[in-house]
Amino acid sequence: MCNSVELKEFLNRHNFSDISVQDLSNALLKDMGLGLEKENQSQQLMAVMPYQINAGRPQEKIIVIDAGGTNFRSCLVEFSGDGSVIISDEKKSSMIALDREYSKEEFFSALEEKISYLKNKANEIHFCFSYAMKSLPDGDAEVLAFSKQVKAPEVVGSLIGKELLQVLTQKGWTTVNKIKLINDTVACLLAGLSHNTQGFDDYMGFILGTGINNAYIEKGAVGKLQDTLREHIVVCECGMFKEVPLSDFDLTLDKQSTNPGQSLLEKMCSGVYIGKLAWMITNGACKEGLFSAAFARQFEMLPELSAFQIDLFLTDSNERGNILETICRQSPASDRQILTELFKTIIMRSAKITASVIIATAKQTGTKNMCVTCNGSTFWKTTNFKETVETILKEETKNSGIRFTIIKVENDITVGTALA
Repeated sequence: MCNSVELKEFLNRHNFSDISVQDLSNALLKDMGLGLEKENQSQQLMAVMPYQINAGRPQEKIIVIDAGGTNFRSCLVEFSGDGSVIISDEKKSSMIALDREYSKEEFFSALEEKISYLKNKANEIHFCFSYAMKSLPDGDAEVLAFSKQVKAPEVVGSLIGKELLQVLTQKGWTTVNKIKLINDTVACLLAGLSHNTQGFDDYMGFILGTGINNAYIEKGAVGKLQDTLREHIVVCECGMFKEVPLSDFDLTLDKQSTNPGQSLLEKMCSGVYIGKLAWMITNGACKEGLFSAAFARQFEMLPELSAFQIDLFLTDSNERGNILETICRQSPASDRQILTELFKTIIMRSAKITASVIIATAKQTGTKNMCVTCNGSTFWKTTNFKETVETILKEETKNSGIRFTIIKVENDITVGTALA
């Protein structure tokens, strides 16, 4: 995990232990099995009917909303005769309820305001909602919980499509007759399935960006649904898994979050938390004398860290925003070595958690050849993260015969949401 004896002792003192991919994947797998049979497991497994994406693509324009992480996106999508995707009228802004707590009325009014420029431009809205929700047979969904620092407790328990449609009607919308909710990992899965229809036994959608989540196809009955279907798409909400080895820093971060006691796995590895965690651990290391006084004085002046700043430092970037590089240039060489090793240790833990989720999903499906469509800035923009995960997957499954192919699909969430 780390080579520095001093750093290793510091991390051990604070219970920042290495991740056993075998142990975590087995724990996730066990919880997945239980979650298919009954509610209220650590992972809120939500099963939905599979979407028949090969039965034909939408012929009319669809309004697509993507509310997830720190960003909010909206656009119009249509499919041409040759199957290509035409995306127009796209707008991006910040997610609702990150700046303060929103009431239920404020939340849905803000939602309508963000898409008001698309008023009466389509008959359907397909809404990618990247938070824990329970999908309903009519395409609507009930909000179960928010994560990623979104503050809208009054919205929990609401039917998203129903509430939004009421606001649209009040605001003079006349053409929209259907709002369909979809999870981002399902959109990711559908985009991968549409993009690669040959050569794989199973498909998985995996996201590691602001948060973490995954979806897969369950080939068999889902006990808690008591339906007659033999195939479902299952949204795992793996970020909500709780049986994880928490360090002192993880516990402090959890207590300071907007949802203490929830989304514990997500807080160990995802983009919205990894900078906060790195700042907290580095600050603790400064106080315990792992860094020089010169480094500690400069670091204490930083109000926060981001995953982007961590990656800038590790790639030795000369960009102006690389404040950590500036601090290290004014400090002894040993500070750079310890900080580099500390950050790599945090990122390696995230990579091992990612591999654990993918392996658990593969074991649940029984596949030997899985296509994993990945999305998320943390996964794709963290230097060498994909390659590190692939190395871990290969090592951990070398005797199982399981093969993984990780792919990236352009505009995956938008395309998958439109296909739903």
